[in-house]
Formats: sequence, C-alpha cells, structure tokens
Amino acid sequence: MKYVIKEDVLVHHGVKGQQWGVRRGPPYPIQDTVIKKGTRVSSVSATYLKPKQYRKNGRWLYTYNPQDPHDRSFYTGPFLQQTNALKDGRKFVAEHSFYTVRDLKMPTSKERIGVLLDIYNDPNAGPELKKDLVAFKKFLIDNHPKDSKYRIAAEKLPDDMNLMAPGGVNLSNAYKIFGEMMRASHVWTSTREYSRRMEEKWDAMVDDHDAISGVHDPIIFFKADKVLSDAKRTPVNKLFSSDIRQNTNLAAQLWSGK
Repeated sequence: MKYVIKEDVLVHHGVKGQQWGVRRGPPYPIQDTVIKKGTRVSSVSATYLKPKQYRKNGRWLYTYNPQDPHDRSFYTGPFLQQTNALKDGRKFVAEHSFYTVRDLKMPTSKERIGVLLDIYNDPNAGPELKKDLVAFKKFLIDNHPKDSKYRIAAEKLPDDMNLMAPGGVNLSNAYKIFGEMMRASHVWTSTREYSRRMEEKWDAMVDDHDAISGVHDPIIFFKADKVLSDAKRTPVNKLFSSDIRQNTNLAAQLWSGK
C-alpha cells in the first residue's frame, strides 16, 4: 500500500511584534497556549482555492509567521517549487489573508502527547493506533532514506508498539512518526481519532514535527470555518513564477547565512 500526502495547502500567521516559539534548536517544547482575537493569518496554496474553500469545515490549516523572513521565503519559494504550484499553465498562486475571530486555545506539548497516550490506553482506540503505527513504521523503513529522522525514529520502535517503556523513548519516537502520519490524516483511523479529540478541547496547536532547517514551528488551525474570517482589505496576493524564483533564492541565502 502507498500512502500519498495530498495536502498542498499551507497557511501562515502572525501580527507585528507577536512572538512565537522558535525551532532553530533546543530547548523544547514550545508552550504557546493562546492566539489572540484579531491575529492576521495568511495562506499560500499550490492549488488555487477561493477564500471560503480554505475555511471549509474539517480542514486543518498549517501556518507560519509571515513576519519572519526564513518562514515566508520558504513557503512562498521552495515549497511552491517542490509542489509544482504553477503546473498546468497556472499563472500565479494566491495568498489569502484572514483574521482570528476570538481568542483561540492551544495545547502545550505535554497535552498534545497526552492525547496520543490517551488513545493508546483506550481499549477501543488503542489497538487501531498500534496497528497504524506498525504499518507506518514499515512504510517509513521501506520508503525513507536511512538518514531520515522519521525512519530513524521508526527503526527504534519495537514491533509490539509498547509505548510505556521506561524513560519515554518509545512514546517520543511514536509521537514523532505520528506527526508525519498526520500529514495524511484522512488515511488512518488513529489520526482521525486524534483530530476529533484535539478539536473537542482546543482551537489550534503548534506543529512541532516540521523541523525544516531555519523555519519556525507552524501553527495548525482546527475547523478554520469557525475560527477565521476573510480579510476585507488586500485579501489576496498573487505570486507569479518570478516571485517564487526570487523567494527561493532568498531562502537559500538566508539558510546559508549570506
């Protein structure tokens, strides 16, 4: 079986002066727990979507800080190139802007892992989680390069998926590969259950799995149709091929320290 990541929509967030957790290195975890009402958010998509389509019920929107040059240059440059955003003769990629409609609650890193552990200990949901982890472990080992952090984590997990081993190493590695599973959350029974439980308690969360070099942790918005509204001023920014090339070059310069 092949697991295809279909999600090619990312959004980014931030307001001037607002500080989010930085993932350029330890210590972890990031403990942001509130996004204030009126925070401006923006989105970039490899597939052109109308603003309301971004906010449809059930879609998780992945965000980054547009005030940070590393973040914006990556998501409006290399990311759009990697996803072949201008395929099929498309002339531009649309960047949309939104606002949060109220203060949004976010879980801490401990709480995010705690939800996974709750599923593991659930007599009904736990067996499905173990089955999914076993299948995804095999997928990572068969398809990822040897130096992939996800493959390394998968190889360290025991086949019986005992996450209660002393020291929490197994739980930590399971959480790491589970975050990669969430990129195709519609595929797995356990990821759908995780999504449901997260949405019951919180509005958004820090995505601490995307350790892209030089990029901050994205923020994931749950049920964006309920927590975001369309911006009335300059809601769309068009990114043409020349913009994508320019931002890709800028990202390379920033990451090389030049």
